[in-house]
Amino acid sequence: MKVNDIKEVEGHILVKTDRTFAVFRFTTEFTLACLYNHNDASCDNIVAITIASKHAGGEVVESLTMQVLLTHNILEQWELEKNGNKLVNNPDKMVRYYCKDEECLLYSGDILPAMKLVAAGTVFRSVLIWQTETGKVAHRLLGHTGVIFDVIFLSQNSVTELEHVQVASVSDDRSLRVYKGEEQICELYGHKARIWKVRELVGESESTDNQRILATTSEDATCRIWYVS
Repeated sequence: MKVNDIKEVEGHILVKTDRTFAVFRFTTEFTLACLYNHNDASCDNIVAITIASKHAGGEVVESLTMQVLLTHNILEQWELEKNGNKLVNNPDKMVRYYCKDEECLLYSGDILPAMKLVAAGTVFRSVLIWQTETGKVAHRLLGHTGVIFDVIFLSQNSVTELEHVQVASVSDDRSLRVYKGEEQICELYGHKARIWKVRELVGESESTDNQRILATTSEDATCRIWYVS
């Protein structure tokens, strides 16, 4: 299967396809070890994955709490526990969260464990921000005129209130949009075809609370860098 997302979370490398994912960790500067490999292709399509928390004994990871967002707008929380040099999923500890306000298929999504939020990019041209504890939709982000191919939570820094949470989304309408709470704060065009992915460039000299630096990739075979104030 084709890899469609790679990211670093909590010192681990997460690699995802439509229906499988793997968790890696650097054992030396240039060596990766596979800690967990989920290869059950019979499951629902996987939209997004992240590490909600990790528990270590010294330098050794004893367990990971993974969150997996599925295409039917369901969030599963898995407990991966140490077994030798690998991690194994404990199905007895799996918890499933549902979006109770709206049943829809997702093209994209992101997870913000610290605030117990999901950003769901729907086939109905909207982004739903829903709360995992209640299953309720907190915000409906409107404006796109096409399906949402990617949506991400932007770095939140010290944000603790839902109204201040920022997300970025891209669509087959060729636009990049950024929202704060339910308010759309910018709408950007430049690509000549559908936009597949958006990522935030985060580091010591990159995004800040006052300026975001975003990168988008498109069907037009270009990558564009955007400075969003």
